[in-house]
Amino acid sequence: TGEGVQELLRQVAKLLDTLPEEVPIIEEMVVFRPHEEDENTFEIEERDGDFYVFGKKIERIAAMTEWSIEENVDRFQRILLATGVWEALEEAGIQPDDTVYIGDTELQWQ
Repeated sequence: TGEGVQELLRQVAKLLDTLPEEVPIIEEMVVFRPHEEDENTFEIEERDGDFYVFGKKIERIAAMTEWSIEENVDRFQRILLATGVWEALEEAGIQPDDTVYIGDTELQWQ
C-alpha cells in the first residue's frame, strides 16, 4: 500500500547520517594457522629385542588395516617400503621373527 514508506525512508536517512564517513580498512590481515607437522615422519626404538615404530601416518594405517586379509598385509608391506619404515627397521637391526609394535598393532617380522 505504500503506507508509512516515506517516514521509514526519513528514519533510515537519519541513521545513515550518523554513521562515520570512512570505514577503517585493515591494511594487513593476520592469519593464524595450526602448526603443520609432517605426518610422514616416524621414529623407531628398540627395547629388549622388540621394535617400536612411532609416527602419526604409519600408526593410523596400521590401525585401519584388516590383518586377516592377505591383500591388506601385502599392501601394508608396500607402504612400509614406500615410507622408508622397512629400511629403517633393517638399519636398526631387525631380524626374522622379531616383534614390531606400530601403535596398538603387534607384528612378527617376516
